[in-house]
Amino acid sequence: MKKKYEDIVKKLIEKYPERQKEFITGSSEEVQRLYTPEDTKEIDYDRDIGYPGLYPFTRGMQPTMYRGRLWTMRQYAGFGTAEESKQRYKFLLSQGQTGLSIAFDLCTQIGYDSDDPMSVGEVGKVGVAIDPLAGSCFVEKMTEKIEKNERIIVGVNKFTTKEESPKNLLRVDEKVEQLQVKKLHKIKAERDEKKVHENLEKIRKISRTEENLIPSILEAVKTYATLGEICNVLREEFGEYSEQNVF
Repeated sequence: MKKKYEDIVKKLIEKYPERQKEFITGSSEEVQRLYTPEDTKEIDYDRDIGYPGLYPFTRGMQPTMYRGRLWTMRQYAGFGTAEESKQRYKFLLSQGQTGLSIAFDLCTQIGYDSDDPMSVGEVGKVGVAIDPLAGSCFVEKMTEKIEKNERIIVGVNKFTTKEESPKNLLRVDEKVEQLQVKKLHKIKAERDEKKVHENLEKIRKISRTEENLIPSILEAVKTYATLGEICNVLREEFGEYSEQNVF
């Protein structure tokens, strides 16, 4: 049956080629034309997929999923310092908002502290600046794909509408960066450097094994190891993601 299918496809695409040679996900993984049970024969349901509410949580955190409660519409918010963002969250909650999602600034998103040279001019600009808190290291360059219409973003490069330019836009004061760096230096000056170093080295050691990194990261956070320090260790051990050009 599979051979018959492949023969039909071959004849079809000779006359009507597919829209593009390859179909790639946002993680640069190629998407095959067809998937069958042959592609999942190595999967163990209990081990690899599991049940709702149970590890590895591929089917969601809640045992009854959306039968018990619909998803929450959350307000994505955050800017400047943690203090400014906290005031904003309190205001949103007072206005009836039922859920909040924290927006981090670019430095935090890619794992750099506010006093890192890579963070100059970006602290608190597109979200709140957070330094003494562990987070995920990720970098995903999408600009080129968006400009070439290889990645469709509704309202950006497709299905746009002409609207009047917004007025009274928020501009984050440049002093936010100076304040954040000052607070960061104060934290570093008051913490136990020996414990911080020990915990960072523990993260490094565990990163070379198959052991879960999260407990060691949480321990480092408790000693006020910063986001940048933790991510720098991980960068040194794992390297940084660099998107490959696909032609």
